[in-house]
Amino acid sequence: MSSQVVFTGALNFRQLNSENFASILDLFGAAAFLDVDSFSKGTEAQNDLQNINKLVAESDIFKYHYDLNATNGGGFLQAEFNFRKIETYVATQGSFISYQRTGYFQNGNFPDNSLGNSNELNFGNYGSKGGITYKINGRNYLNTNLAYFTKPPALRNTFSNARQNNDVVTGLRNEKIFTADAGYTVRSPFLTGRITGFYGTFKDVTEVSFYYADGLSGSGREVTNAFVQEVMTGIDKRHIGLEFGLEIPLTTTVKIRTAGSVGEYIYNNNPQVYLTSDDFTEVRHMGKTSLEGYRLPGGPQRVVQAGFEYRDPAYWWISASANFFSKTFIDVAPLPRTQNFKTDVDGLPFNHYDERVAQRLLRQEEFESYMLVNLVGGKSWRLKNKFVGIFGSLNNILDSTYKTGGYEQSRNVNYDLLKADMEREQPIFGSKYWFGPGTTYYAHVYYRF
Repeated sequence: MSSQVVFTGALNFRQLNSENFASILDLFGAAAFLDVDSFSKGTEAQNDLQNINKLVAESDIFKYHYDLNATNGGGFLQAEFNFRKIETYVATQGSFISYQRTGYFQNGNFPDNSLGNSNELNFGNYGSKGGITYKINGRNYLNTNLAYFTKPPALRNTFSNARQNNDVVTGLRNEKIFTADAGYTVRSPFLTGRITGFYGTFKDVTEVSFYYADGLSGSGREVTNAFVQEVMTGIDKRHIGLEFGLEIPLTTTVKIRTAGSVGEYIYNNNPQVYLTSDDFTEVRHMGKTSLEGYRLPGGPQRVVQAGFEYRDPAYWWISASANFFSKTFIDVAPLPRTQNFKTDVDGLPFNHYDERVAQRLLRQEEFESYMLVNLVGGKSWRLKNKFVGIFGSLNNILDSTYKTGGYEQSRNVNYDLLKADMEREQPIFGSKYWFGPGTTYYAHVYYRF
């Protein structure tokens, strides 16, 4: 084999058995607890038809009990080619995975589809990737990478209501992922930096959510306070953006740094949505949800950092940075963006529906931008052949208050209910938010020998 070619590969095998149940922690002085669904009647109220009106004590299993099993195996092979001006690699992978649910309770709402094994679900996956780096000279490089691969749906998104039954998500299929990036890197005594453009698509993604919903249309009767499983299938997402990083040594002890990322992460189509619930027997096909163009949640889509670092010859150092974040968006609710939003519980359109008001109600919330200032430092001492050191950090020095994420509630899923709630001085079912911490600190002392 030529010294300029390197082959690597691996095989793997994993098996998961996940036991899931509810357990009584404290009866608060009671002798026992009746294991039934208090919102249902008759046999539907029974969490386990094998044990009618079961009384449970502390540490007993109640409400639901099931296993999720996954068996996964696969491998990859990669070849790397290194030449004077060019470095390149190609790789391929293949894998299989199987899922199965085993229920130990016969749920009263699903007596024929909750006890025992579900159908075994099998997914085969494959993928390949490659990249090339061109060395303009010893300090300047161009590089690009391409990848296409499939991956199975996540186990939690495979069964629509694993706590109660063996139902499998309809139309479940492998996700298809394509990514590409290209960049330029410079490394010199006076400057180290990199800039990279990236693009990615994620197709046939499945997501399962759980919540209470009011105002479902087309049922022949009004459905209120229904606990539903929302299954969204065929989701396409797109990521596109630019990343950069730069480090400049001003002296032998001082460096300034900057880095950033500017991207657009969006839903790239209008996925299908359907609902299941023990409050209604039929599957509710809600049609498409108009998510195309909405921003994906998960963090800021624009980030810029600037800072400096000082390293003293006496073995102490300190660095500070200012970090600016913007374009963070709330996680939008799919169900209010289906046709259900425009129709009353009888399935007929609202007579007083106002498109301009609807657009305002469904506009995606963008959080305020924020800046965090952080400080990090340390000092070490050498004691003969041993070392003692201290390290500390102080984050969010300015004690900024900021939202890191959040989601719209889906309780009010039609125009009338959402409009009435939003017109309240304090909405009952307004959006939920997560906030970042205020000023925090960390200190660490170590002894190395």
